[in-house]
Amino acid sequence: MSICSSVVASDSGLIKKRDANNDGIVDQVAEFNHQGKLVALAVDDNHDGVMDTFQYYVDGVIVRLEKNLDTEIGIDMRTYFKDGKKVRQERLDGEGNIYQEIDLDTAGKPFEIREDTTADQRMDTVYHIEKGQITRITRDQDGDGAANVLELYRNGELSERRIDINGDGTVEERLLFDEDGSLVRRHLDTDQNGDLDMLEVYRNGLTHMQQWDQNQDGRYEKIAFFEKGEVVRIEEDLDMDGIRETTVAYRGGKPFVQTVDANQDGKKELRIFYNAGGETESIEKDVSMDGKMDTFQRYKDNRLVFVEKDTNGDGEIDTKISYDTGRKKKYILRDRDNDGRFETTHWYDKPPWTRVTELDSDGSGKVDVRSCFMHDILRRRETLKKGSGLVELRENFDEKGLLVNSLEDRDADGRWDMTWYFDAQGNLERAEKDADADNRVDTWYYYEDGRLSGVSEDTHGDGRPDIWEDYDASETMTKRKKDLDFDGVADIEELF
Repeated sequence: MSICSSVVASDSGLIKKRDANNDGIVDQVAEFNHQGKLVALAVDDNHDGVMDTFQYYVDGVIVRLEKNLDTEIGIDMRTYFKDGKKVRQERLDGEGNIYQEIDLDTAGKPFEIREDTTADQRMDTVYHIEKGQITRITRDQDGDGAANVLELYRNGELSERRIDINGDGTVEERLLFDEDGSLVRRHLDTDQNGDLDMLEVYRNGLTHMQQWDQNQDGRYEKIAFFEKGEVVRIEEDLDMDGIRETTVAYRGGKPFVQTVDANQDGKKELRIFYNAGGETESIEKDVSMDGKMDTFQRYKDNRLVFVEKDTNGDGEIDTKISYDTGRKKKYILRDRDNDGRFETTHWYDKPPWTRVTELDSDGSGKVDVRSCFMHDILRRRETLKKGSGLVELRENFDEKGLLVNSLEDRDADGRWDMTWYFDAQGNLERAEKDADADNRVDTWYYYEDGRLSGVSEDTHGDGRPDIWEDYDASETMTKRKKDLDFDGVADIEELF
């Protein structure tokens, strides 16, 4: 078998061409200097007529190898040599940009690999290799020129990953892996203040537990427990006293009951029940901390609608509160004497009053006393005739809660027949009486320092007094005047 070759002289030396497979196409070109030492060698490895391997020599020793690994035109890989041994390799893209650099040890094995994974001509990922296995990887994922991800390897498997999320040079996320490379722990700096305050524990690739140190005191104030990757319970120390007094139990990934044992006596002071949609359905509270639930709240569409309370701890409900859809009170029922009957009702939906209180003192089912308030100030009080529902006394008060006047229906005919008026100090000042039930005042009473001082009477029914009486400090009549002809002027006067 013969190999065709030719030699051509050049200014730099000799160029030798060869056709190694005798297909009529040159597949090797060697260049020698004047001393006869090899300077460069080009080889067409796949015999397609295009040189795809280029070797460069100094003093007859190879220093660089360039190779086209595919059918596209252009160099894909460069290999650098020192003393005839490989020391570095470069991989290039179709535009001639380096996207990978590999440093080699004396045995020609990689010990560091640098990669440009984002095609921005910056090496953002660095692999560190010992004895043929990766020991460490650093990554610059935000392109600022500084590595923000560190990955550590043990026996070739990922053992730890550290991430600087905000680029401040501090690790905000740390992940630990077992010998199989499965994630087992995740530490997180949730508020990015430099402390890893959250720990997540994994089993079989699923979340098993989550823990939070919310005040950076080294203790976990909140712990979430999982089964098959789904949360089943969360315990939390809301008052940061070192005791996780609050527990939320989950079903199907949604909360169904929350409990609080604030004093750690084994008895719950609070229970919150949730429906299937995760909305609050009811709440039970032990307000008195005696170990017994005494307040019960019911919710609809996640809004409070009704409350029952045992305020004296006798085990019986003595207060009931109803709310409207706007979370405003509608009414409150109270059993103040603990006889099982709710004799007091506070209404909050009877405008213009902000509160109306009704009392059924005898258990007849009829209101005995009705009090009307404006912003907790009594403005009206009505006393009703027992069993009839008719108001027999109405007292009106000013914006300071002082009595202004009171009206009486003494004959229970539904009309006011007596009205009392009081001064700014609450003292009785005067009174008016409709004695004949014609809806007109016919008797006027006058008072000084709370005692009767005078009386005027209209006996003729014309709206003007025709009898005048004066009284002394003992409320004894001292003088009477009469208008006999009803002209408004007294005709006779009597002294007593």
